Amino acid sequence: MGFEVVLAKDGIEGLETAKKDTNFDIIFSDIEMPLMNGIEMIRKIKQIPEISIIPVLFHSSISNEELMSQIKSEQLGDYITKFDEDTILGQLKITLK
Repeated sequence: MGFEVVLAKDGIEGLETAKKDTNFDIIFSDIEMPLMNGIEMIRKIKQIPEISIIPVLFHSSISNEELMSQIKSEQLGDYITKFDEDTILGQLKITLK
């Protein structure tokens, strides 16, 4: 799809990367990451006005209804659980509309 991807090795690096470059079209994050998990990283991002509006798509192998509900209620982003290329690309298209 022609995406330019910037990788971060953990939640802290992801947060610092987002702070330095506020021009991301989307943040695609795992939940389980070293040093700072994806939910905490996005909570911190949502507190920074310049980057708080970047859409977020969580991807995780964790299939937990309570966790998904928490992400939705806090308006942190969308959530998909199955690693399936078509599902991911389909959700990216919806989110980036």
